[in-house]
This record gives sequence, C-alpha cells and structure tokens, in this order.
Amino acid sequence: PPGGGGLCLVKHTEMDPVEARRKCEEGGAILCLDVPEGTEMRIDLQAWKAGPMFQGIKMIPPGIHLVSWAAGHETVGSVFAFRRGLVEVWRWDVREEDMDPIADQEEAKRLAIGVRNFDFDNRLGPYPEGQADAWTRLTYLISLRVLERSSISHGQKLSGAPSFSQDVEGEENSGSEAAHKRSASRDPSFAAIPSLRKPTGMDPSQVSQYNMDGSSRAQEMVRTHFEGHWEDLLGQLQLSFVMFVAMSVLNAAPNPMSCGKVLCLVCP
Repeated sequence: PPGGGGLCLVKHTEMDPVEARRKCEEGGAILCLDVPEGTEMRIDLQAWKAGPMFQGIKMIPPGIHLVSWAAGHETVGSVFAFRRGLVEVWRWDVREEDMDPIADQEEAKRLAIGVRNFDFDNRLGPYPEGQADAWTRLTYLISLRVLERSSISHGQKLSGAPSFSQDVEGEENSGSEAAHKRSASRDPSFAAIPSLRKPTGMDPSQVSQYNMDGSSRAQEMVRTHFEGHWEDLLGQLQLSFVMFVAMSVLNAAPNPMSCGKVLCLVCP
C-alpha cells in the first residue's frame, strides 16, 4: 500500500512500465496534499501510515471505493464512484486536523491535470496489488441507487468510530473548531428492516404455510422497502458490512444481521 518509508509499507512486485501507464490511464486517482507523516490511511481493504513522500493513490480501478483516514480523534471517510481518468483533489488542513476537497475549482482542475500528466507520479502509491478482485466480490452490488438510499453521495464525508488512543473528552471540552467540524460529518442512513407480522384473515393452512415458507414475507419486504429490487437489499448488506469493517461505523453493525434474517426466510 502507499505509505511509509516514502510511499510503500510492504514490498510489491515491479510493474512493467507499459502496464503501469495503462492502469494509470484506465483508473482513477486521489491526490492527498499535505497529509502529515504517520497519519493512518485506508483504501478499501488496505490500511497503512502515510510516509514522508505520500501524496495520494493512483491506478484505482473504476467502481465504488472507500477512502478513510484518522482525523484527530475520529475516523473519517468518503465513498467515491471512480471512473476512467477521474482525479479527486484533497488537502490536509493542519488547524482542522482533517482532509477536505480543494474548494478552489481552478486550482483543483490544474492539480488534476498535473496528475494525469504524471507530474505527481513518484509521490502517488499504486492501488494495492491483488486487492481489486477481493474488493469487487464484497461490493459488486453497491450501486449509486444503494448509496442514494443510504444518504451517501460521491465524496461526502462520513463519520466512523472515535480513536481511543487519545483523550477524546479533552478535545470535546476544549470546544475546538476541529472537533466541531468533524462532528458535522454525516452518518450513513441504512433502510430500516422491521420484522414482519402475520397478516390477519388467514385460515389454518395459510398460517402453516406462512410460518414454514418465508418467501412471501421476504418478497413483501423487498417490494415495500427496496422497490422490488432484490439486488438493492444485497447491496445494502454489502455496504453496511464494508463500512463497519473498514471504518467501524456503529449504525452499520445491525444491518447485516437484519438483512440476513430476511434472506433466511426464503426456503432453498
């Protein structure tokens, strides 16, 4: 991963220059300027500490990706829908102890062009080799519709778990601007999956069938809460799972269990 000792914490195989250029052109990138050395960073399944040369990640495969970082006493992250040639441009703010997209559109455009022209190439670490397939298997049903249903937009900052390695209470009591800004990061909102009750007016045989085969209950759940899209139920399960694993988003924890209950209602 791109991090310590300059760019990488672990050794990766040398890539053929032609292959490297192809991956850069076909993938996306995120430029992370002024990130302090030692800052905990993560993309998808891989975490590392930023090294002195770290300025971002290149060769990010098209699709949904989760980038997160330690901002003071809290984990903060964003979900990105990367496509070919997309460059996100972010900068660390020392006073706020956090990272934000560069607000000046002209500066952001100029820096993005620099990334595409390989001006930052020796300071951008490659997307972790061999991770793409595993991440795709975990997230292939997370669509833009699933993100929208969960109140998540491209590049929106999301709150994760607090860091217990520092005195969180001390920061809160200090009323610091950094703590206030991070508290404004939004939590994802996963669709509630309530338990289904037995409909009234059933005869005994219908009650038996209802209790033995939960397919009708599961189908009603999907129609009511996911507009008939089974893949959105599974996409929400995937999203909540990776957000809990990667960022310890606490309100994501119950969702995989709730989704699992619905799926268990369906007879094989």
